[in-house]
Amino acid sequence: MQDIRPVEFSFDPAFAIASSSWLAPSTSCPPLDAWRHLTAAVSRNPKDLESHTRRVLLAAQVPLSDRLFGALLDVFLALGPNGRHLREQLLDRAASHLDPDDQLFFRHCLVEGLRPDAQLPSAPGSVLDPAIIGVSRLVEKQRIAVAEVGVLEQAISLLDDGDLDGAKQLLEGALLSNPTDVAIANELLLIYKHSRDDTAVAAMVARLQEQGAAAPEGWV
Repeated sequence: MQDIRPVEFSFDPAFAIASSSWLAPSTSCPPLDAWRHLTAAVSRNPKDLESHTRRVLLAAQVPLSDRLFGALLDVFLALGPNGRHLREQLLDRAASHLDPDDQLFFRHCLVEGLRPDAQLPSAPGSVLDPAIIGVSRLVEKQRIAVAEVGVLEQAISLLDDGDLDGAKQLLEGALLSNPTDVAIANELLLIYKHSRDDTAVAAMVARLQEQGAAAPEGWV
């Protein structure tokens, strides 16, 4: 009898996180992909407390534990003297994964919070650098970074912004230029499946075949 094994699926974080009502880390996408998605959300909107909370919980586990201090730092910077209950809850949740000195640092800041202009050491995982003033500066910094990365990262950024059509068009053009790029093919197929657009899949396969290229693995 043929050995039939379950197929494991990995969803784009833009889909997996949006479809989950739980704050605990999603198991349907890789932790690093989820981290990048949540970090982009926090960079765009430092007051996005749900994304902040998800980032802290995600960083309170391997392999992202080295970013936990930075994730908590962003929460404290975003809230200032406000939201003490949330800051304390997240600190308690993360305490066992922090160095004693780091725990003490945050405990001392619970009452008055952290000022945006405070002199703080850089921390892996932090995106709310005190030297960057205002949301507009944060958005500008993110846009510059996006312009410097590859097509796949740009597409993921568009998905984070909710621009499904823009990401699809970008990936379609990239796949036609390089039909053997597996990562781009997989990301584009995820978009097609999410929108249940079988017609678009067939159309792209036809365009690839017109160029003399084979359909990507798993498409047909």
